[in-house]
Amino acid sequence: GNYLVSFRSFNQILKIDSESGDIIWRLGDNGDFNLNEEDIFYQQHAINKIDSNKYLLFDNGLSDVRMTSRALLFTIDEEEKIFRSDWSVYLPDSLFTFKQGSVYLIDNENYLFTSSVNNRIIITDNSGKILWNLLSDHSYYRVYYLSNYWMGYLKLFFTFLKTGTISFGGYMMLIAMIQYEFSERKKIIRKKKILDAITMASFLPGPMAINVASYIGFIIKG
Repeated sequence: GNYLVSFRSFNQILKIDSESGDIIWRLGDNGDFNLNEEDIFYQQHAINKIDSNKYLLFDNGLSDVRMTSRALLFTIDEEEKIFRSDWSVYLPDSLFTFKQGSVYLIDNENYLFTSSVNNRIIITDNSGKILWNLLSDHSYYRVYYLSNYWMGYLKLFFTFLKTGTISFGGYMMLIAMIQYEFSERKKIIRKKKILDAITMASFLPGPMAINVASYIGFIIKG
């Protein structure tokens, strides 16, 4: 793949060849594409590729030009050097953020925004209607959405991290902690499956606790 590089101070996005380092195209001020006035973006962040030729960026706006931040969804035709603005989702003026911030598409229909200056995380629909609005004590540079599919792997990872960090006394203590976390506390798998894992692990080479953990991970997430 190639690189997408955002230069917010120049209002430019560059696509760079990962092997040669050559600039494939410039988008923005003094770029390779003709932009209408309403397509111009300022101090942008979080450029991300949606598919082969469609992109999304967080257009921060500019204090003395347009004090409104938005999501800008657009298509690039590299061969013809044509830029097409597909959609814009504007945040309310009260959520204008002149620095930092991000936007990402959720399930191809909603948008996850970070209004960093205002310490807010927002989800909107395609029309800009706010569906969810979180005010935090902290400012976030950007926020990502993880589907339930990936959250399952994260929960599995952190559960094993916890048991491995606080368990002392050898492999039998670690196996006992795994049984407690997965079978008794979180009730993810039945106790019989833990016993099956112990039986299976005893026949395999390598550390028994690692084998038990691997078998349980395979049962839960494949």
